[in-house]
Parts: sequence; structure tokens; C-alpha cells
Amino acid sequence: MPPEENGKAKATVVDMPENPVKNLTVEDMYDKEKYDLSTMEEGDVFKMLEATRDGLTDEEVQERLEKFGHNRIDHKEKSPIIKFLLFMWNPLSWVMEAAAIVAIAVSNGGGEPPDWEDFLGIILLLLANSIIGFIEQSKAGNAVKALMEALAPEA
Repeated sequence: MPPEENGKAKATVVDMPENPVKNLTVEDMYDKEKYDLSTMEEGDVFKMLEATRDGLTDEEVQERLEKFGHNRIDHKEKSPIIKFLLFMWNPLSWVMEAAAIVAIAVSNGGGEPPDWEDFLGIILLLLANSIIGFIEQSKAGNAVKALMEALAPEA
């Protein structure tokens, strides 16, 4: 927060570069130590962004879209199948998978048949663990999504 003066936020004084929009990089624009648009005087913001209250021309819009891209937060969604399979890729699951392999491969020594009951029990426990984890993570993810939709990012 900028220092306050008589209950109002104190404006930041900025050394304005020549032809700012064309000469500044995206990184410069996001560096709040250099240019914090939220604390600058309104006139300085318009000057820096080379804009007016009337907005931009179509040419200026295209030029800025090419330089800065669209004003949105990109979110990549993972496949639900991949998310589910990731619950079988952790140390606890590795131990259970190893136990299943031992139950099916090693326990049939001495001419005895494989231990199918233990093998199926371990696999069912592994699947149950993964299903429960997947469902709980989905619920938590849906709650976070709802919160994110309720909050507007600062622009």
C-alpha cells in the first residue's frame, strides 16, 4: 500500500520514458517497483499508456494485442484420467503395487498356486485409495474454481 496522506493514497511519481508503450517491455509494465499503475496519478497513467478516456483506435488495439497479448489469465486443465492415474504414482501406492506383485509372483513357490485373493484385495485397496483421493481432490478443485470465479483479478 502506498503511504496515505489525509486519508487518501499518496500518488507515486514516475520517471516517464519516451514513447512508453512502444519502448516498455511486458516485464517493465508488471514491475510494481518501477511502474505501479494503481498508485500513479490518473493523467500519468493515461500518458504512460498513451491512451485517453475515449479509448484506443482499432490500430492501437491490434498493436497492443500483438505486443502484450489478451488480458486474461490462462488456465490449463489436466485430463481427469491423468489426474486419477497420478494417485497411483506415490510412495504408498508403490508399496501396495509391490505387495501385489509379491502376492502374485513370489507366494506361489513350492508348487502352490498364486495368491489371487491377496492380489485382488491389494489391487482393490489401491483402486479404492485412488478413487477416494480423486473424488476429494475434485471436490476441492471445484471449490477453488468457484472461489476464483467469484473473485475478479485486478486489471
